[in-house]
Amino acid sequence: MDSVPAPGSMPVPVEPLPAAPLVLQYDAGAPRRGRRLELALFLPATLAGAVAPFLPFTWGVAPYDVVLASGELINQPTSPSDAILYLFTLPFLLPILLLPYRLRVLFAGPASRVERGVAYVAAALFTVGVMTCLWLMARASTLWDEYAATGLGVATLCVGGLLFLRVALRGRGGDRAAVAALLVPYVANAAVVLFGFSSDRQVGWYVTLAAAGAGLAELVLLAASSRKRH
Repeated sequence: MDSVPAPGSMPVPVEPLPAAPLVLQYDAGAPRRGRRLELALFLPATLAGAVAPFLPFTWGVAPYDVVLASGELINQPTSPSDAILYLFTLPFLLPILLLPYRLRVLFAGPASRVERGVAYVAAALFTVGVMTCLWLMARASTLWDEYAATGLGVATLCVGGLLFLRVALRGRGGDRAAVAALLVPYVANAAVVLFGFSSDRQVGWYVTLAAAGAGLAELVLLAASSRKRH
């Protein structure tokens, strides 16, 4: 007669651990590909914005011409309106900074912390510059269209700032937040100058309109597609 094993010596069956689904491993790179696709979608608009400063904007003058003439503001006294005009010209150069950053992320992968830090510092400096311009305009405004341009700039800056905060907080930083940070002062500044010089529109005005409109659309898209990370 066979002996019955003692209760304590009976083997306990061990269930094998379930294998990780292959579909999850395959989809792991999908969010990154989606983020790169968003950055690539607006690459033509960034290129147009980088060209716009060199095109006649209004009255036959290009923003780059004003930047070249900025030395006169240092060597001789100027009116507040000249200083405001110069400060409003500087953010036109933002797409020139954004273009290499966007290309670097698209073709070389995520930017380093140092590169993102440079983008944030540049965005902060230009944002302070736009805020200074709006404050000077508010003090010097005497006509309704000047007040309207100031109000439009403040509203655009506030909306852009809220969109950036959504991208930064829900996405925990990253390249999308850095791009959004650079877009905010550019779009706000463009809204003011496009409205202020709408009476004499030249090719640079229209190119800037397209680039700024695409920038605002990208901000909305980045904010809408940002999902909170746990």
